[in-house]
Amino acid sequence: MRKIIASILFLGICTGVFAQAVPFLNIPSDARTAAMGGTGIALEKGAFTLDDNMATSAMTHRTAAFGANFWSWAPSTSALKLINASGYYRFGKFAVALGGKYCMEKPFDVISAVGKPLGTYTPSSFTLGAGFAYRIIDPLAVGVTLRYVSANYYENIKEGTVAADINATFSKGGLRAAVGVANLGGKIKGSPLPAMAKVGAAYHIGGFQASAEVDYLFAGAIMAGIGAEYGFKDIAFIRAGFHYGDAQKAIPTYASVGLGVQYWGVRLDATWITASKVLGNSLGFSLNYSF
Repeated sequence: MRKIIASILFLGICTGVFAQAVPFLNIPSDARTAAMGGTGIALEKGAFTLDDNMATSAMTHRTAAFGANFWSWAPSTSALKLINASGYYRFGKFAVALGGKYCMEKPFDVISAVGKPLGTYTPSSFTLGAGFAYRIIDPLAVGVTLRYVSANYYENIKEGTVAADINATFSKGGLRAAVGVANLGGKIKGSPLPAMAKVGAAYHIGGFQASAEVDYLFAGAIMAGIGAEYGFKDIAFIRAGFHYGDAQKAIPTYASVGLGVQYWGVRLDATWITASKVLGNSLGFSLNYSF
């Protein structure tokens, strides 16, 4: 009975707002993406290409990139701690990538069937994924990501499933456009993964870049975002963005600002999320190395 009560409480925490399993899959994979309104599908993502659009790794001029990211997400509500790391290696027209995420939920009280406190438990989830990309012709590439998703409800109560992303990217001059589907897979504890269709574009001229994205969640909701970035001599960056989302089924609406520095292939980014009762004061930090 203790385990049954604990897992019911866990489901209330994990699916109460989003009504979907493991909603952390939709949290931006790196600080730069979040700072630009969550518009990651058409950006050159460096080490974090695995999570937003694997196809971009086959179009970059860089050979490889590796990085890690940390989120203190929604500190006043769900209080998630999210750590992810990933990287890719490109050889000619092909690219491969590996990565994973680990998410810790807000601890909850465990209560016996007779109302006796039994301590606290911290639910967690993780993913492990691999990606493959191929540049068909110079302006066009496709990519596929496969990942295993696992949720730990309470002690030895766990469930897992397999999910997939499929993306295509077109790039010409300063314009990049991308389409894809994400989180296609099974269910966890009877709840579907936050699957969606995505379309986005980014335009780069000089030190300025603008991006936009619209996502349709199969649960019946829309997310959209816009973002901008200005880089000074490709060393220092300032970013801002706005994200719109259904608070019941998607990442809620927020505004974001961020800073970044880059030198000799090493880039450090930081982002602050505001203008949201649910996500306000979320902080993200990313470290990325590419060559």
